[in-house]
Amino acid sequence: MRNRLKISIWFILVLFTAGCAATPKEELVNENKEVIETPAPAPELEKTLEQLYSEANDFPLDIATAAVAEGNELRPYSQPPVLAILMTNNSDRDIKEVTYGVLAWDKNGLPTRVHMMYAKEVEYALEFKDADIKLAIGETTPIDRGYPMHPSIDLSDYDKVKVVVLSYEDFDGHIETNEKADLFLEKAAGQKYDWPY
Repeated sequence: MRNRLKISIWFILVLFTAGCAATPKEELVNENKEVIETPAPAPELEKTLEQLYSEANDFPLDIATAAVAEGNELRPYSQPPVLAILMTNNSDRDIKEVTYGVLAWDKNGLPTRVHMMYAKEVEYALEFKDADIKLAIGETTPIDRGYPMHPSIDLSDYDKVKVVVLSYEDFDGHIETNEKADLFLEKAAGQKYDWPY
């Protein structure tokens, strides 16, 4: 009987000790030898779309502005609306091609599916490549360079346009990827625009 009691007490002590070890608490002891529990660390706040966009544009190819410009209504297929992107090459490489990510919102801040002329898909976050940009170090894209949008678009659906560089390739085949741009597109696609323009 005594052996059973000893084994039971020993078993309870082992369980109690293991239970205490499994849930450690950070504690402080004050000068009166009183135990004070430390507060749990504050949870990290989720970043706003504005912060994510700013981080995505902290990249060697700097996009100053992007907008959809009106085309010729009488010749919608030969002179469609265009997506104009003003971008400067602040990298130390001459750029051969760029992959962009585009998002758009209407005048009410509601998301718009981006519809470009030669794109196979119409998406809230559309990716497309300019395989022949030829942008030298320090140069800015020409103001008249644009990417054709589908002639059927309603310009009021493109009141706000945000473009990020997803990647670029130089003439030596070196590819630089912008992971923060991917995160921005993932979080912002299909979301209402509620931050300062």
